[in-house]
Amino acid sequence: RAGGAYREGDRWQVRASYATSEKDDQESLTLLKDIESSRLRLNAQVKLAEPLTIGGAYLQRDRDYPALDVTATGKRTSGFARVALAAWGTASVEYAYSDDEYVDQAGAFRADNSTVTARVDLTGVANLRLGGGLTYLDLGKDLDVEKSILTFDGQYDLSRDYFVSVRYNVYNYDDFVLLDRYFTSNVVWLNVGYKLPVD
Repeated sequence: RAGGAYREGDRWQVRASYATSEKDDQESLTLLKDIESSRLRLNAQVKLAEPLTIGGAYLQRDRDYPALDVTATGKRTSGFARVALAAWGTASVEYAYSDDEYVDQAGAFRADNSTVTARVDLTGVANLRLGGGLTYLDLGKDLDVEKSILTFDGQYDLSRDYFVSVRYNVYNYDDFVLLDRYFTSNVVWLNVGYKLPVD
């Protein structure tokens, strides 16, 4: 793995990295056995004003499974914007698009994915943190799938050592190729915790 970064204070920064790996499962202990992969990643972000930061990323990835005679190649581009207000909290939105091709013994298979993610975290009230987010995925080309996740969460510090937190998620999944494959689920987490000292 090799990479580098350049940063100009907290105004802007760029990063680039390349990684490659190879795994040989000579004893056939895993299902996928031998794996070869490489990844090129480019990132950049700029603080346009004190509360506003924007950025983007590019990713190119290649994977090869010789034992299964399968290859996967793809590219992913993304962009984001984030607003951070010290007295209130943060809000961010990100859009990502990926295009992947899979080739196996039966032929080629393509899938693209558009993903939108938005999140708001409020920290303006002492000992209370509230947040919410939305993730929407649209898979196309040889697939026709839509997925979404809606999240609400909060945490209140009862004292210096104890806290209570609640999170509620709504999941939706629709496969328009297979008409009977869809679901909606609601999940609630309730936690009461103790903060362990780190010193």
